[in-house]
Amino acid sequence: YTVQEVTPAADGNGYTYDRTIYTVVVKVSDNGDGTLNVDVRKENDKEPELKFTNTYKAEGKTSVTATKVLTGTTLTENNKFSFTLESTGIAPAYKETVQNGLDGSISFPEMTYTEADAGQTYTYLMYEEIPAEKADGYSYDETTYEVWVTPKDNGDGTINAEYQIVKSGTTADGEIVPVEKAVFHNVYNAYGELTLTATKLLTGRTIEDGQFTFTLTGPKTEDQSKSNVGTQVTFDPLKYDESDAGKDYVYTIREEIPTNKQP
Repeated sequence: YTVQEVTPAADGNGYTYDRTIYTVVVKVSDNGDGTLNVDVRKENDKEPELKFTNTYKAEGKTSVTATKVLTGTTLTENNKFSFTLESTGIAPAYKETVQNGLDGSISFPEMTYTEADAGQTYTYLMYEEIPAEKADGYSYDETTYEVWVTPKDNGDGTINAEYQIVKSGTTADGEIVPVEKAVFHNVYNAYGELTLTATKLLTGRTIEDGQFTFTLTGPKTEDQSKSNVGTQVTFDPLKYDESDAGKDYVYTIREEIPTNKQP
């Protein structure tokens, strides 16, 4: 006789099949007492039993993503931020640091799971790397997110590795709150100021402090009225921020002509 496992043409759905074929020899002899002796042995095989070994393996991958939001300026190659995702506890060892894309996207390298991980819940921490020397004008996001990955065996050789993102401390009692997506917020602020001055010249006599008054008008300021100190006229500083970059502003400085002119 031959004994073999009934198998499909090819392995699949995570399973490998044992295609061993055993030849079994059955020898029947008459004991002479109304009974038969039936002896079974495997031909050319010293193993005492027929053994068929099958294996099952499953694998799945997941990639954690997040978003960077920068206000005050646009993301460029020169102002990218760095983010780390690292394993904790019983999670398989993993630590990767990546930079955001120019569109604000953050994508970490894939994590791979097998059937041995099915039913586990693994925790990872995701956070922005805060440099020791912060870039001038930038604020950084100190939020730490927890990423919970729960691999599930689909039974067909694939693993569904869904994950949930949460952050703690968002309520007074430290309740853990799920979020749809991890978002890191950064802000860029730039400030500058300009002090406009003018010179007053008087011929024929010595100029006195406060003898003449001048008005400054224009954007980003209320009308300013200043008198001379000696020959110098100094207005209050004009203040600007990052929203003014690339813009042109026009100001007017004029002398106020009194109704009753001095003799």
